[in-house]
Amino acid sequence: MIQSFINKSLRKILRIWLPEKISNQELWQRTQQLPPPVQVINRKWTWIGHTLRKDPENNTREALQWNPQGKRARGRPRNSWRRSTMEEITKAGYSWSTIVQHTQNRLMDAQVMVILRGWSLLVPDFRDSQMSGQPG
Repeated sequence: MIQSFINKSLRKILRIWLPEKISNQELWQRTQQLPPPVQVINRKWTWIGHTLRKDPENNTREALQWNPQGKRARGRPRNSWRRSTMEEITKAGYSWSTIVQHTQNRLMDAQVMVILRGWSLLVPDFRDSQMSGQPG
């Protein structure tokens, strides 16, 4: 729904009306935009890196690493922000503890965040060409 709104707005900005049809990929190339799902991943990982560099006693950082205790409801576990984040980390070949360690080093943080922000999903060989010899 958000993606359709963004595409509609970009078409209005570029004055692309009904007779002229272009694909969403061409629209994003003309406007130099990343696809909306990749933009969401970028912002999420930028925020995670920023939060992990904060003081360990900071409430935001504590909330990011908080693990609720107790019984969970019956049935399939709901998809949550934390579960999707952990899934992205494991797809990239990292663990949460290595991500926390890498955020302290901004150069390594930038390399790791590029991987986790979805580039490895868009360009399959990106991780191999950029991170050869790095932990994974």
